[in-house]
Amino acid sequence: MAKIIKIDEGNLFEVKDFLLNVPAIETIDEEILLNGVIAKEETKIIGCLSYEIFDKNCLIRYFVFKKVLNNEEIEELFKELELSAFKKNLNQIFCIAKNEMVENLFINLGFEVVDKKNFFLDEVLFDDSLFLASSILKKRLK
Repeated sequence: MAKIIKIDEGNLFEVKDFLLNVPAIETIDEEILLNGVIAKEETKIIGCLSYEIFDKNCLIRYFVFKKVLNNEEIEELFKELELSAFKKNLNQIFCIAKNEMVENLFINLGFEVVDKKNFFLDEVLFDDSLFLASSILKKRLK
């Protein structure tokens, strides 16, 4: 079973190195990364999950896995991430799902699909963004 660990200054360099080995990631925003958690197997990072804060809400930004995690590991990873967001007095966590498999994963974690008609991402109407074919999901934090 993977060990779930909060990202902090002590493991930040290791996490950045993990993410920079992903071809689609060119730069890392440390502030966003420090809002995250990692899954580790022995001494190797196998997954990273982090969010960016927008007022009283947050948006998952880093969602990277080098290995398929079982349902229990995924649930534990999200539980830690949600606890982190809740401790920062955030109300909701949002995510963008680019395909049906990812959308179903989030739905199984308690997220619900959001009407994206009036949703903005980086000050751009979602329907006018590069993510037009994607879904937006949210979960209220308790």
